[in-house]
Amino acid sequence: MKKLTFVGLSAVIVVVCILLFWQHSKISRDRGFSQKLAGAWLWEYANVGETYNYSDDGSYTLQEVFTFPNSTNIYQFAGIWQIKDGKIIQISTTDSHKKASVSHHTNSAQIVRLDARDLIVEVATNRMELRRIAP
Repeated sequence: MKKLTFVGLSAVIVVVCILLFWQHSKISRDRGFSQKLAGAWLWEYANVGETYNYSDDGSYTLQEVFTFPNSTNIYQFAGIWQIKDGKIIQISTTDSHKKASVSHHTNSAQIVRLDARDLIVEVATNRMELRRIAP
């Protein structure tokens, strides 16, 4: 009976230690992403260009440029960002789009890779590859 109790208690201790380590790893990874994200990032596809500026203080700005043969539309957004569970979460608090109906819009993307040069995120099943344009 004592041996069974000892084995059970040991198993519980091992599981608790693994869970604590896993939680610590998630927090450390998110902190590392936050430190690397600050700066300006560019994403371009066809006639669309987006420039993200992430600040150390948790604020961000976004400029979207849509280029057409006879015109160019430019929209600007600003808000706050955070990293949680490997995802970048953006909450827009201002939006220059005249038809915007929601003043606070939240979106998130799973970070696939973030280094000094590249930021790769997944939004639903789409992958976006951004490149750093300024530290």
